[in-house]
Amino acid sequence: MAGSYIPSGQSTLTNIYYDGDGSPEICITEAVISDTAGDAIPALYGDCITLSGQATLSFGAISSGSIEILMDNTVDVAGFQFELQDYPDELDIIDAFGGSAEENGFSISTNESGTILGFSLTGYSIPLGSSPLLTLSVSGSGSPSICLNNAIISDTVGNPLSVSYGDCSTAVLTEPGDLNADGVINVLDVVILVNGILGSDLSDSEFAAGDVNGDGILNVLDVVLVVNLILGS
Repeated sequence: MAGSYIPSGQSTLTNIYYDGDGSPEICITEAVISDTAGDAIPALYGDCITLSGQATLSFGAISSGSIEILMDNTVDVAGFQFELQDYPDELDIIDAFGGSAEENGFSISTNESGTILGFSLTGYSIPLGSSPLLTLSVSGSGSPSICLNNAIISDTVGNPLSVSYGDCSTAVLTEPGDLNADGVINVLDVVILVNGILGSDLSDSEFAAGDVNGDGILNVLDVVLVVNLILGS
């Protein structure tokens, strides 16, 4: 309006901010560009592009031996991979289950380095929206800081989503011997451990807390170690 003009050359003309769902294809067309004398400048167009979907991963409910992961996604998700990082490195992932991943038939796997991988062998996908993605069963000691990172999330045609993360948090890990996760090791924990040895079903976190010697088996050796913890030996 003041008679200024954009000099010849190559530069960023403007930025457009948008909102919405899905991964639409966008194109630039029907341009009218004027020179300083009011004459039309012929316009050429670049290729159309497809806007990527977006996803946010964050922590939900955290309790002793359990970490809930939430996902907010603007398009349907066909697969995901991300890392749970803990500082210091005191946390082990035992299992991953539940949430929208399990509800939609995803196979979920984890490894010792903290990578969580989920996908469907039958072509199912997680619908767009916000929901608990899955729950991690974890073991270890202390209260390490935990963060989500290095995520790759795919839409249903293999395009990567733009990923952001919620705040880091603090894990609550079950201490060896504290099978009921009440913060105290006593005869209640011994009873749960003995019942587990005799055949009662234990949760993953109970088993991890009861396997005090870390040999993957619950037996009288673990009972002796728990009793020693109670007695301060």
